[in-house]
Amino acid sequence: MNRDLQHLLELEELVMQRETLTSTGVLHRQVDLNDIVVKMRKLRCQLPGLVLSEYDRLSRFFVDVVSVVGDGVCKGCQRDIPRRFANRIKQSSQMLHCPNCGRFLLAEENAPDFVTTG
Repeated sequence: MNRDLQHLLELEELVMQRETLTSTGVLHRQVDLNDIVVKMRKLRCQLPGLVLSEYDRLSRFFVDVVSVVGDGVCKGCQRDIPRRFANRIKQSSQMLHCPNCGRFLLAEENAPDFVTTG
């Protein structure tokens, strides 16, 4: 898997953890929240500027900036992906985007548990 895509997945997981902590109102876990923010900053520094700006742009529209492709469908927008392109996602180390919604794409078999596949 592309290293930048791995960093994006880690960043998305931290964003979800931060949102969970802040939405539950668990203020006594401020240390955890601070740790998450520090980790997020470190990950953001490891991403190339273009990838980070694209991530930030997409995150204004989507909760899940990285989407899984399974059975020829982007699970983010639920639209078909051309078969050739879907196969390329499985084999490529490039950062590829959904031609429909623009999310970063990840082959279903490479997706960690926290990434929604359905």
